[in-house]
Amino acid sequence: MSGNQQYIDAVNKLLVNIGAKSAPEVVVIDPSPDAEVKNCFYNVERHVAKMGGTVVYGWAIGVSTFLVEAEKHAVWKTPAGNLRDITPRIPVMPSILFVKDDDFVYTGQYVDNVRLNVTANPVVDDWIEICEGIEVLFSFGKRTDEQEISMPENIVPFLKHLEDLKMKYGHYLAAGGNKDTQCFCGRPLLYRNCHGADMPNLQKGLESARNMFRSSI
Repeated sequence: MSGNQQYIDAVNKLLVNIGAKSAPEVVVIDPSPDAEVKNCFYNVERHVAKMGGTVVYGWAIGVSTFLVEAEKHAVWKTPAGNLRDITPRIPVMPSILFVKDDDFVYTGQYVDNVRLNVTANPVVDDWIEICEGIEVLFSFGKRTDEQEISMPENIVPFLKHLEDLKMKYGHYLAAGGNKDTQCFCGRPLLYRNCHGADMPNLQKGLESARNMFRSSI
């Protein structure tokens, strides 16, 4: 299987996983001067109030070396009926692959990304599990404004731990790390005998966080 076909197959599988009801389309990125990075929902709401048109909700499909990923996203439908992504991105990109989701309405909720490993490296699966754990913890919070989510204090230390792991895993994978290379923590152990072997404890920690949240509501 060619590399390109591998990614095409992975994107198609991702579209099935998110329940896509329409085909993806390329949407030009044309940032609004007052739009903020990673604030698409509010960016588009404000833009519609000033310029007319409507908000269109859906998924932005991203492809990287290790995975394909669907992120809930909002774009602007101009009064003429054209779609434009007015939210700036870092690094700068000319366009995104976008899939409409007419069943979704944003009301301030935290929405999980959907990720799919495109490699044979099981460490990527562990990284995805950490990313999803972070999103589970954020779902326990309450949005206080456009940029801030207030989190239960008893969850914050574990959330910070997962965010630190997410960054370290990203660097480790970028450097070619796998289950049979020295672990990123520096101990003289292979990943599978170190942080890889510790993944069940992380899963238990996540379940404990869920239980703490349930007991606080």
